[in-house]
Amino acid sequence: MGLSCAQKDPSVLSEKWKKEIAETEKEFADRVLEIGMREAFLEFAAPDAVLMRDNTLIVGRNSIADYLKEPPSDGTTTSLTWKPDFVSVARSGDLGYTYGSYVFTIT
Repeated sequence: MGLSCAQKDPSVLSEKWKKEIAETEKEFADRVLEIGMREAFLEFAAPDAVLMRDNTLIVGRNSIADYLKEPPSDGTTTSLTWKPDFVSVARSGDLGYTYGSYVFTIT
């Protein structure tokens, strides 16, 4: 039985991870349009996810759910669209992030 210590080229892995992150961002954005912002966040957020809003940390999926309560029944609607302009991944693969522009509308 032979074993190999060969590892994949880090640049190949980095590009693979960047593609996965960009695809997940697109899936999330599509779900926001399909099922709404709150439900999409709850579908994609990790149990220990953290959002920062108005200089306040919102920690955990349940707290995010409370923060993103359904809009009032007065006809107010919200929408969120975005696309990442940049994706980066740590060489180790244990951290990835995106940034870009977005449009959040309240009607």
